[in-house]
Amino acid sequence: MPIKEHLYEITSDLNQGAFVHGRSILENILICQDLVRLYNRGHGSPRCMFKLELQKAYDSIEWDFIDEIMGALNFPERFRRLVMTCVTTTSFPLNLNGSMFGYFSGKRGLMQGIPSPPFFLLSVWSTYLGSILLNLKLFFCGVDETVRADILQISGFRERHFPFKYLGIPIQPGRLSKQDCAILVGRIEARLLRVIFLIPKSVIKRIEAVCRNFFWDGGTEYNRPPLVAWHTICSSKQDGGLDVKNAEYWNAASVGKLVNWIYTKADRLWVLWVDHVYLKGQGWHT
Repeated sequence: MPIKEHLYEITSDLNQGAFVHGRSILENILICQDLVRLYNRGHGSPRCMFKLELQKAYDSIEWDFIDEIMGALNFPERFRRLVMTCVTTTSFPLNLNGSMFGYFSGKRGLMQGIPSPPFFLLSVWSTYLGSILLNLKLFFCGVDETVRADILQISGFRERHFPFKYLGIPIQPGRLSKQDCAILVGRIEARLLRVIFLIPKSVIKRIEAVCRNFFWDGGTEYNRPPLVAWHTICSSKQDGGLDVKNAEYWNAASVGKLVNWIYTKADRLWVLWVDHVYLKGQGWHT
């Protein structure tokens, strides 16, 4: 049986959303967004939220620790030897002013982007244990000014205000504004937004403009009228188009998948959250 089939046994906690087949780290973003939903209201019960910023110490992981983790999880000895051979035989080229000056061997640490998901997951565990706390920010809602000042003075933390970024996505109470989404145009985070949030139509048009300009000119700006309308480019090849994805339809369909998760009561952390907080055990239609 492939090793990835055992990841469910090793990572039984649903909070581990990434690197495990069938789970998505996007669920963590959705839950985080929902947790701050009421933070823009001045009334209600006083509340406080901590945002921890960690530096994942990929470069300082001890190799022996990786081997010990695999041993504790009863990985086969032969597999452990193969993994540790890959880890401990790494070398790095020394390049000065465009010329090679040989190589030097590594002594610890792991490269990001390891192709094997199970091994990468082991790396993440080690990273969590070796993480370095960089910052702790505080967000308040409905807290008296005097109490707020006392908390900040005693803790030594700093107060922060919305929006903030979590996994590259702006988090704030209420819907994302056009300004929040506009900074994501043309960046990798826009792909995440297509999956979990409905993007304002003005931002959708800007995304399509960037794609259209790149298609016709290879850049982000294109001042001449396009030779073919963009909706024709997005149509199927049978209809004379190129099957380029329509950003608005893709966004709506991707968010619709989240609704399907709720409807089918998928075994996901975010679905359990929605069922407990909003549906309270009732069906979707009810």
